Amino acid sequence: MDQTKFKAFCECFYEAFEKMIATIPGLGMSSDHAVEEPESKTFSAIVGVVGLNKGRVHLEMTESLGRRIYRCSNGEEAENEMDLCFYLAEFANVVAGKGITVLNNIYKGSNLRLTPPAIFAGEDLNIATLQVLAASKLYHTQYGAIKIEIGFEGL
Repeated sequence: MDQTKFKAFCECFYEAFEKMIATIPGLGMSSDHAVEEPESKTFSAIVGVVGLNKGRVHLEMTESLGRRIYRCSNGEEAENEMDLCFYLAEFANVVAGKGITVLNNIYKGSNLRLTPPAIFAGEDLNIATLQVLAASKLYHTQYGAIKIEIGFEGL
């Protein structure tokens, strides 16, 4: 994948994420490209992308932010960590789906599709994918940080 196309892919996913997160009141979000260490307890959701180009969208957020997103979207607290994990996986799925829709409209014939999301929760998570061209963006809110990382094979 050439650099211009990769940059366009990243911007589509960032824009989809920003539109989705803007629907959650009171986050006061700002962004930068620096990646800093998250809180010790984090949730990570990874949605695979298949088609002409293969890759993944990875969202990683602090527990406090994940709980805030859940509460704002559902009107109540998550009853348990499993409910929170399921919701955050679906949240990542929607973000990735919106980005893929835009990309398929721009790059006809890409036939990009989502794979089911994978969700991880734990202390001091560090998820890495080798041999992909990746870019990330870190967003800060009053409830914690969230990182979106886009990675695609084949540079």
